[in-house]
Amino acid sequence: DPTSKSAVALKGGPSGGRGLTSGSGSRSVGQFQRPMSMPDLNSFSAGTDPAAQLLEEGAGQDSSDAEWQLRQQIREAKQELLKERTEVQRLRGLVVSDRTRKSELEEFFLQAVEDLKKDTERAERAAAKRRGSGQ
Repeated sequence: DPTSKSAVALKGGPSGGRGLTSGSGSRSVGQFQRPMSMPDLNSFSAGTDPAAQLLEEGAGQDSSDAEWQLRQQIREAKQELLKERTEVQRLRGLVVSDRTRKSELEEFFLQAVEDLKKDTERAERAAAKRRGSGQ
């Protein structure tokens, strides 16, 4: 009975919970059985559970093939999630550094304006002093 074999494998039975048994149409990779082709995740109908759909489609196949496919999809989804989280962190870092750079530029500009005002006031005072002492 293929169902009982896969249930034993999932519970950590004779295969240590690592290898799933499989019927025809699959090939062995290490301790895992891999089906010849993976289903396209985009091929599932909207509003349906991909796991249920895979299990229904695999009714003629050994149920461990469908289980393996689901486990493979979970691994791939976790890897994709990790990549996306890393990208989000990188982009957040870029936003922070950009804001910091803009803040530094703004501070530099404001300081330059203040310095210009002080220089202008000094020049006006010096000119007034020369006009006052020159008359």
